[in-house]
Amino acid sequence: MLFMILAVLTLLQHGVACVYVKIESFDKQSGIQIISNVSIIETKFARTRVECAVLCTNDDNCCSASFLSALEQCEFTDACCPDTKQTKGAITIRKNCNQNVIPNRDCSDLPSGSKSGVYTIHPAAGNNISVFCDMETDNGGWTIGFMKDLQNAIYEIILNTEIILQLTTCNDNIYLILKHKAYKVRFDFEAFTGETAFAIYDTFNVLDETTNYTLHISDYSGTAGDSMKDVDGTRTNGLMFSTRDRDNDMASNQRCGIYKRSGWWHAHCTWANINGIYNTNGDRSVHWKSWLGMKGLRKTKMMIKQKT
Repeated sequence: MLFMILAVLTLLQHGVACVYVKIESFDKQSGIQIISNVSIIETKFARTRVECAVLCTNDDNCCSASFLSALEQCEFTDACCPDTKQTKGAITIRKNCNQNVIPNRDCSDLPSGSKSGVYTIHPAAGNNISVFCDMETDNGGWTIGFMKDLQNAIYEIILNTEIILQLTTCNDNIYLILKHKAYKVRFDFEAFTGETAFAIYDTFNVLDETTNYTLHISDYSGTAGDSMKDVDGTRTNGLMFSTRDRDNDMASNQRCGIYKRSGWWHAHCTWANINGIYNTNGDRSVHWKSWLGMKGLRKTKMMIKQKT
């Protein structure tokens, strides 16, 4: 777990525009080990099954792996459907090569009754993106662009039969999805006390890199209050994206990407800080000021959906 946390913090410190869950999906079998007569590519140290999945994800030759908890060992193989045997304390993970494919641009195009899960979308010619579709919240059809669970202090989603993990920048992908139609955005929050709230903006668009990902957002509704502004009342609508090494905010006396420890559409260091760091409270915590002030949040989620 530790190296994953450090990897996330390193990305943020180097000004990654937005940390996004790009999805690599694995089938998982507990109590099962890959039989050793298959070709073992490499064996690496790993503390957890999630760490083993990350290591396999980062190796293009790895199609399946065994995690042996007692040995803290991750064995890579190039076989996608290898023979296995029952072994106590072992977990086999296999890359899922049969992900659902949506022949359109986002999760809004899924047919009624579809389940939440991993899908491949085609937002633009030649661009395939793996995403997680939320088909339960608010009538479904939401494409998750960002999810952060601070209970584990890492960026991950664990599902019943899948391990989904990998980090990448997201603004380019968000732009590709949003460029063809009108969208709205929904933010969901959970406090450490278990309380939940949400904020919806009925108008949402992000322009391309040549504009520094200029944001257009308006028409708030919800229970969390409107935090897409700063203490002076300056709104984030029309602002460029700022990171640690790209100072596009409106503050003259400090760099908000550094001060808030997050990439965001900062005005004078804006109230919303869902890309912040793990902390109980404070300016640099993950917070949505109009809801619980500067108290840190345990979970946040950002999703987009076509306007009807």
